[in-house]
Amino acid sequence: MLAELPFVSAEEIAEQFRPGGTASTKSALETLRRRGLLSRGISRPLRDKSGKTRGTLRIYSSLARDAATFAAAGRDAEAMRLIAVAERLERRQDASGIADALAKVGARVAPEQRTIALMISDATSEPSVAKQLTSHAEAVARARETAPRAWQVALGHVASMKRPMASVELLDGAVVALPQGKLPVPAGEAVGAPVAIRWSDLGRGVWMTAEPAIDIPSASEPIYPFERRRGVPMSIPTAVLSGKPTMRRSSRMKITG
Repeated sequence: MLAELPFVSAEEIAEQFRPGGTASTKSALETLRRRGLLSRGISRPLRDKSGKTRGTLRIYSSLARDAATFAAAGRDAEAMRLIAVAERLERRQDASGIADALAKVGARVAPEQRTIALMISDATSEPSVAKQLTSHAEAVARARETAPRAWQVALGHVASMKRPMASVELLDGAVVALPQGKLPVPAGEAVGAPVAIRWSDLGRGVWMTAEPAIDIPSASEPIYPFERRRGVPMSIPTAVLSGKPTMRRSSRMKITG
């Protein structure tokens, strides 16, 4: 099953709220928290082999990032609706189990390699974690069916690399051309890698990101994309297919602290 990552880092939320690094992660999150537009998230200590704490893993429901999109546009009421759902999802038992698994994996990885995408990829080698991730991703999908729409999401795999562009084949057969430098994985590992193409237009032009997705083992049906019911046609804007919109990669590197 191909799915968008259902968890994000504090840095990704801050980047969505203040694109381009115009504010520090700490100040962006403090502003959101003061406005009641940030979920609690899930925290776990990262311990080395001796049991010594070497940092803290903190993850948030991906809906908290969508709420930041609305908050940046001054649409606080819609953001609050998403935060209420995000907090409910973060309290789920499967979310707790996934956080435990990610913390276990993260304790073995160097800080500069600690990304949510990498941790989830490693953690899902365990069948029990894969089952929890499937359950949680499906819960996020159901929640987004009734949530105010912030983003469109299309899932696919990197099909080919031809400098300076990469071709991403989406699950419905459409092909998106992206600059290789915007791919969320190193060029040498890109072909075949699952990715999520996300875009929004809330009055600031079409904003687009290319982000890691996850192929969940032992699950058959794709969750594609989160924001629409199956069978409902999705129109991808010409600007997205042509690769012309402003495009950015959210920071995924620093998830401890």
